[in-house]
Amino acid sequence: MTKIFLTGKQVFFIIFFLAVLSAEAQDFTNSFAEKQYKITKTGMFTLGGWSLGNIVVNAALLSGPKNSTRYFHEMNIYWNLVNLAIAGGGYWANQKSRGKARSVYGILERQHKIEKSLLFNAGLDVAYMAAGQLLRERAKHVSGNSQRLEGFGNGLILQGAFLFTFDVLLHAVHVSHRKKNKKDLEQIKLVFNSGGIRMYF
Repeated sequence: MTKIFLTGKQVFFIIFFLAVLSAEAQDFTNSFAEKQYKITKTGMFTLGGWSLGNIVVNAALLSGPKNSTRYFHEMNIYWNLVNLAIAGGGYWANQKSRGKARSVYGILERQHKIEKSLLFNAGLDVAYMAAGQLLRERAKHVSGNSQRLEGFGNGLILQGAFLFTFDVLLHAVHVSHRKKNKKDLEQIKLVFNSGGIRMYF
């Protein structure tokens, strides 16, 4: 076995190099995580604003006979009460995660989870629109409940279309953020976390 002896200057240089690298890596992760937080925050405000606006407008229009238009407004109100709760929960979770010390590995793991979640949601949005269309088709073949089915179907299509657009655009912004920092991510070979140093090659 070959023994390696380091001089005092070499040891000092190595320690100094690791300290500088650690500081640079931490500055990068803080900057990346802050931008990640702001993108998600804007998304939750957008979803919350859409939901609140839908509730107010559709509640104001909720009058007249129980026809497809009335059921359309009812569906929009019900749907956006849930959306508003989701937006509030997402905002709270995003605020809670802000400022937490994260390694490069940690922020990338969170980034991938966000992107996968948005893609999964976009798939659900397509299913919502398909369900809305099925309700509309079903309304053509029944007599007693056709107005409700048509109105709810129209509401599902509208809300699904908005959510699909929202999720796809938010996903694109997050992906753009990651790609803009791709070079820096690849250059950082040492990842500092609570367990010490991980070296990636």
